[in-house]
Amino acid sequence: MISPRDLPTCAAIVTDPRGEQRLVIDSKLARTEIGLLGATVLSYIPVGGKETIFVSRDAVRDGVTSVRGGIPLCFPWFGWGYRDEQMKPRHGYARSATWKVESVRDNRGTVTAVLSLSAQQVVGAPGWDVLPSSFAATLTVVSGQTLQVQLEVRNEGSVPFECERALHTYLAVHDLTATTVRGLEGVGYVEDGVEHEGSAAPIRLTGPADRIYASGANLEVSDPGNERVIELSNHGSTHTVVWNPGPAAAAQMADLANDEWVSFICTETARVRDKRVTVPAGQSVTLGLTLSTRSTRRK
Repeated sequence: MISPRDLPTCAAIVTDPRGEQRLVIDSKLARTEIGLLGATVLSYIPVGGKETIFVSRDAVRDGVTSVRGGIPLCFPWFGWGYRDEQMKPRHGYARSATWKVESVRDNRGTVTAVLSLSAQQVVGAPGWDVLPSSFAATLTVVSGQTLQVQLEVRNEGSVPFECERALHTYLAVHDLTATTVRGLEGVGYVEDGVEHEGSAAPIRLTGPADRIYASGANLEVSDPGNERVIELSNHGSTHTVVWNPGPAAAAQMADLANDEWVSFICTETARVRDKRVTVPAGQSVTLGLTLSTRSTRRK
């Protein structure tokens, strides 16, 4: 873990009274927060803009429970996994481990933070017996006029291993039912095990959805209530997961307020299922996204 004296003046590691540890970056270009539990990006506010990342006001922030919201990391599997959806815990063990802050560098307001997780840190954790492997994971977050998030996984063992990866991005929107997602027109998807044909129209959700689209295309998410478009450029992905629990399921979630389901949409950058990767010994794979906003306010 980096020493506090080695942090630039725009950064600090803080501990919430409830127990959560966060790396807080407050530069002249953006304010970004990263929870050390799961290396979860919890906030990104570009200068002059509004919050782009959703976190529930009922989220548990004790430093040991995964936060409802942010950009959780799914590794080494997604959901209940690729083995007949029997892999536990959900989304793998990387998001429930505490990552180390290796370095933070400030370049004229663009701040690069590097966090790491080794296999040694999760040996014996829930799920380790499901998929033990010798890996070294690195998350690089670049906070500036855009937000860049890149997950690199290196196989430090002597045999290949399979894995799925996803960046489970919760985007903050003013009203989900007025939000549209462009970039997946005509792309088929799977939902509840059923294959569906894609639509020529942009995606608009008015209730629950849990769709795995067979595309890693770049996206434009309209957010008319906040007078902006959120743009997502995906790197290394083969799938996009679009998810929202809808009102009924939200009411059953203790860490999500009943009225909050309309305040976010999940657009997950993913390489999962039949496109999961086999990482050769000594090699690495990367998955990333770049998030930016464009104002639609009339001048």
